[in-house]
Amino acid sequence: MDTLVDDIGSFPLPAHIKRETYAEAYELAREAIINGEDPLKDEFTLQNFCSVVIDSFRTKIRSGLDVINFPQHYSGIKQVGDAIHAAMEKGSFVVDQERAFLPEIYVINQEAKRINEEFDKKIK
Repeated sequence: MDTLVDDIGSFPLPAHIKRETYAEAYELAREAIINGEDPLKDEFTLQNFCSVVIDSFRTKIRSGLDVINFPQHYSGIKQVGDAIHAAMEKGSFVVDQERAFLPEIYVINQEAKRINEEFDKKIK
């Protein structure tokens, strides 16, 4: 059995993106997805979240990793905590299914076919 090399996900933001701007775009993208909207269609979320995720994902692919994790630029604790806190406001710890997702995965899934074609391989 071959050994596959993967990564943990955390990835630095590009120098031209401020953490506060990314966090705002992240939260707007999350709300758009929850509301059935496409965050790739909003210029602010496209430039400050979606494109950042896709560009970072491409950088990870080029690094030679066998299994690419999504680039996590946002706080993992806040990412999950926000969904749990929204459930708690309704009196439960059970997160509604439409809120149980990672926006980065949504964006990567939207671009997966193009990325696979660009790199001429299926991304694991």
